[in-house]
Amino acid sequence: MNQYTILIVEDDAAALRMLEKGFRRAGFTVHSVKNCVEAFKSIKQYKPDCLLLDYCLEDGTAFDICKRVRTDDKIKKVPIVILSGHSEKSLSSYTVCQADFFVEKDKTCKEVIVIVESLLRRLEWERGIVKNADIILDPANLSILVYEKRIIKLTSDQFLFFSIIFKKSPDFVKEEIIVKHIFNLDSSHDKSEAIRSLVCRLRQKLGPRLAFRIKNKRNKGWIYIQPDPR
Repeated sequence: MNQYTILIVEDDAAALRMLEKGFRRAGFTVHSVKNCVEAFKSIKQYKPDCLLLDYCLEDGTAFDICKRVRTDDKIKKVPIVILSGHSEKSLSSYTVCQADFFVEKDKTCKEVIVIVESLLRRLEWERGIVKNADIILDPANLSILVYEKRIIKLTSDQFLFFSIIFKKSPDFVKEEIIVKHIFNLDSSHDKSEAIRSLVCRLRQKLGPRLAFRIKNKRNKGWIYIQPDPR
């Protein structure tokens, strides 16, 4: 099940209910509104992973929303998918609205979901973003997003160390591998103390709730332990 959040902007009540139901079944966290004014507020409030917009709305068009999004540095990279019953809106959706995808309304809800999921996966691969339970790694900003609320900024060495053990979890990562990746040295160089110093500073930034997940075992190396969901 994915961990994406989507904001659906649709003023047709029946179509909105269908989309909400379908995306929730697919594992999305779903927020929905019916007009441009509500959309602006919800984008800021929920910080969705994707916007699904009906082209024609009761108080404007998808362009009104897209213009605000694409000119705001904090949210301009949010992927946008536009829905319309009019195929002639396809060109303007890409050129004027700067949407990432245009979908005609004759598509089934399942087809729309597949398109959105494919788009989000591709964008994550391009950006190198990695998700797992309550943690999101953002290499572009050397940061960790916790519960989609708290952002922890790290140094390049701290982020590289964390990402290595995070991606390898639940396996241990030997210190010689960490030395090679972080310090660009071969295994003959003993950097145990440097690693421990790095981890100490990293734990301070992570705070107690996350720091305890980083463990070390002699002769095995380092590991990130993700608690079982309750």
